[in-house]
Amino acid sequence: MSDFLHPAGAHGCGAENAARGGLPADRLAQSLCRLLGAEAVAHPIGLAVSGGSDSMALLAVAGELAGEGRLQLRVATVDHGLRPEAAQEARMVALECRKLGLPHVVLRAGPDALPRSGPGNLMAAARRLRYGLLAGWAREQGLAAVLLAHTADDLAETFLMRLRRKPGLDGLAAMPARFERQGAVFLRPLLEERRTALQALLRERGLPWAEDPSNSDPRFERSRARAALPELERHGLTVEVLAAAARNLAEARDLLDAEVARFAGEHVEISPAGAITLARAAFEAAQPAVQRRLLGAALRFVGGPDADPRGDAVDRALPAGLQPLGRTTLAGCDVQLSRDRFTVSREFAAVAGLRAPPSEPWDGRWLLRGPNAAEEAGIEIGALGAEGLAVCGNRSGLPARDLHATPAAWRGAELVAAPLVGHGRGWHAELSGGRAAFLSSLTAH
Repeated sequence: MSDFLHPAGAHGCGAENAARGGLPADRLAQSLCRLLGAEAVAHPIGLAVSGGSDSMALLAVAGELAGEGRLQLRVATVDHGLRPEAAQEARMVALECRKLGLPHVVLRAGPDALPRSGPGNLMAAARRLRYGLLAGWAREQGLAAVLLAHTADDLAETFLMRLRRKPGLDGLAAMPARFERQGAVFLRPLLEERRTALQALLRERGLPWAEDPSNSDPRFERSRARAALPELERHGLTVEVLAAAARNLAEARDLLDAEVARFAGEHVEISPAGAITLARAAFEAAQPAVQRRLLGAALRFVGGPDADPRGDAVDRALPAGLQPLGRTTLAGCDVQLSRDRFTVSREFAAVAGLRAPPSEPWDGRWLLRGPNAAEEAGIEIGALGAEGLAVCGNRSGLPARDLHATPAAWRGAELVAAPLVGHGRGWHAELSGGRAAFLSSLTAH
């Protein structure tokens, strides 16, 4: 069961926390102004509250700002359906929101939304689900951003978790205070705050919070990292030291990203089939660090935001790791090295069974529309494949391998249209974002 903690005689707090005085509303307001600017007042802001101490403290302070008319605030709690206690925790959050006069919703997914797999896979899937639900809520409500309650403790824990994976800059760099996902903006205004200070604030105000049992379950990697912190602190590796190291590495990452963006702006093209391509000679002349980051960005752009190949796999897909005229598959993409080009395109096997109606994006980045609603009736969008290409022929001038994973309109087993190969029949295909979106993604975290 969740352990609901109250200040009354429950726990003392250190002199450091008492002197710090928790999280003043003015400091949070300044942080939000830096991250949002005038949007903080002009448009409603969302707040994700799980019921844990970090998010409950953020609710308390952001609720003050809302009560003073300095924020338009709406609150959501995500119930992943993993623990029966989650419903009780959501009710606790709802009660506190009612006291503050704030609207609150509980976001739930279907019963089969998460895999019943190992702890690592489960936590990663839960994180994707959480962001997906929050992003959908933000779009529906027209929110300028959604606040998340990650703290300096989270920075330190994440640093330790990734350290053992032979990480590069991305692995060790601090999580960003502002990022975008699935069309929504997310903000982390508490990254310089300690969890102990937030809990002290809650005790001072007599406010409850819930302890998630998984936070102390050694099956989960983050729990093991959290348990290791006290011993590390005895050797001078405090949360503040680890968090500062992560921030310094984030600065170095940003400098490298700027160089990658400059290089890509000069050399990278996006083919009509949605592939990332550039001259082989230019890519081979780039520094290895630029090659790795550009390839990683290309894999995420073509294969989707969840494409996250390990560093050694990326190295094997770089020109130095491929045969002189080589090809490999990685993260749902084909990586090809020809005599004069280096290309990252979608792998057919990754989308072979993917179907969507014309009204929805296919593979997360293509939209196919017919000449009118009547022509779209009974149509599904699916991959063209080698068989479909054989039916309609290739009039695009693009390599056949790059076209197999492009979208086509199907009525059952009948190919209706494949506009990217010149078999349009009134249909047209639009790639979400394009080159400008790819270049922008190189400096977005």
